[in-house]
Amino acid sequence: MRLPKLVFVLIGIVLFAGSPNSSLAGDWNVIVLDCTSSTVASDLTSKFPVVYLSNPEFEASKFSQSGEISQVDFGALTQTGLKTPKGTIRFKIKKNDQIDVYIVTSVKMETFEQASAPAAPPLEWVSDPITFVASNSSRHSGPVTTESRPITLSIMKTARFLLREQQRPTSLESGRDAKASAVFGVTFKVPVGPKSITVVPPQSQKIYYYYRQRYKLKFENSFVGLSFEDQSGNQENVMTVTTGPSDNWFLTAGSPLVAFNPDTNDFGGNPTGLYLGINWTPNDIFDPMARFLIVNLLDVNTTNPTTAIGLIGLGMGFPKTSHFIPLSTLSVTEVLTYNLTLSKFQFLTMINYDVTDVLQLLKL
Repeated sequence: MRLPKLVFVLIGIVLFAGSPNSSLAGDWNVIVLDCTSSTVASDLTSKFPVVYLSNPEFEASKFSQSGEISQVDFGALTQTGLKTPKGTIRFKIKKNDQIDVYIVTSVKMETFEQASAPAAPPLEWVSDPITFVASNSSRHSGPVTTESRPITLSIMKTARFLLREQQRPTSLESGRDAKASAVFGVTFKVPVGPKSITVVPPQSQKIYYYYRQRYKLKFENSFVGLSFEDQSGNQENVMTVTTGPSDNWFLTAGSPLVAFNPDTNDFGGNPTGLYLGINWTPNDIFDPMARFLIVNLLDVNTTNPTTAIGLIGLGMGFPKTSHFIPLSTLSVTEVLTYNLTLSKFQFLTMINYDVTDVLQLLKL
């Protein structure tokens, strides 16, 4: 039997289909946050930074060990060694590999590591000494008067940089399950005392200050979120990085809606039943976006294996909708099937669910 030309068209689509839009950091795993628009520490939570990723021309030596970089050098670095991310950001690294984050500011700040949230905002009392005047007189006929300056209470302006890592679920786990996580935090504050006096260099010698934060991954596959947080707990989420290799293989369970017979050019003889299929997609299966391409390699009729078997097919999946229904990844595929009962080829239009979400449904 000669297969229809449609099969070859579908195979061609598979061969030439592009990968999903993503920003890969290669082997450099460097993130640069341009926070030079911030003039005080608290600005870090209100002024969104410019985010850069490193490219092959990135030279870490541009950031000297002194913690300073000239405005000119930083400008050249953003033009040559850095790039702005587009789409999903993925670092193909795993447990014990390191992510470097450079936070660049226009003012010098003090930093100290603080992995857990403080119980209360740090306070600074600002006032002159208070002198209480007492009377040595034994008479009690008149009031005793004392005088002092008012007390001024000010909250020290700080901001925390948080790097949160959450373990990604495997292909056989429900996304609703709580996963292990880790938090790395660094607090920024303006230096107090004499350090707060900043000497402004000439404009041509403008200096930026950078702070390098190194984080070692705790999990093989994870989501890493970068954010700034103020003392009230308000957060400015900057970006999320996906780490680990992409998961592209998944199982589906579904049933055919209709069967098309290419030899007679008509419909009929639908070999119904529950089919389990092996699938591949260029998208990461944990990406909530739509799977624009699904390649189906095998479908087995588990209800009656002697009825039909799916050979190859193509389809697409819809975005996750787990906030609305438990089964969150629906897909439709057109599968070339051999009907064992009728001894002929058919095209089955299949509707499937990701088995990951079927397991999630069973846990409700």
